[in-house]
Amino acid sequence: MILSQIMPAFLYFLSQSKERNHMGDTNKGVPSASIRVPKKKQEEYVVQFVFDLPDIELDEGESAGIFDDTLGYAFHIYASSIMEATDRAWQVLMVIKAEQMTIYPEILASIDADDFDAHNLMHFREFIEEKGMFKQWMLLEPIGMQACLADDEETLKSFTADVIYSEMSNTVSDVEDFLKDK
Repeated sequence: MILSQIMPAFLYFLSQSKERNHMGDTNKGVPSASIRVPKKKQEEYVVQFVFDLPDIELDEGESAGIFDDTLGYAFHIYASSIMEATDRAWQVLMVIKAEQMTIYPEILASIDADDFDAHNLMHFREFIEEKGMFKQWMLLEPIGMQACLADDEETLKSFTADVIYSEMSNTVSDVEDFLKDK
C-alpha cells in the first residue's frame, strides 16, 4: 500500500540531503521534513451563533435593560473546512462585538445632549467598565451554534426541527406518565 492511499490529503517529502541535514555541528544528523499540504477547494458554509444575553445589574435589584433576551448571528463563510469556517465566523463576530461596544457614547448622548462632554463621556465609560459590561459582552459564550455547508442548510434546519419536535413529544408523554403515577 502506498502512502498516498493511507493519507491522501498530505504529501510528504523527506529530505536526507547533506546540504539540509549536516549544516555545521548544529544540525548534524537530524533529518528534516518538508510537508506540502495541497490547496483544498473552498466551499460556502453557514455558521450560526445564538446568545442568551444577560441583564446588566446597575445597583442591587436594578437592571439596565440594555439587551434583548437572545441574539443570533448567521455568517456565510467561504472556507476549506467546517472548522475553518467556524473559526473565521468567530473572528468576524469578535470584530462585530468590538464595533458594537463603540456605540456607548450614543447612549449618553440620547439621555441629555446638554451634558454630553468629554468629562461625562469618560465618567460613563468608567461606569460601564466598573460594571463589567465590556468584559461580559466580549467573553459571552453562545448557548448554541450550528455549522454546515450552505447547500445542506435546509436539511440541517429540517433535522433540527425534527429533533426538537421529537423532544417536545417526549416531554408531553413524560408529563402524562408522571401525572398517572401521582
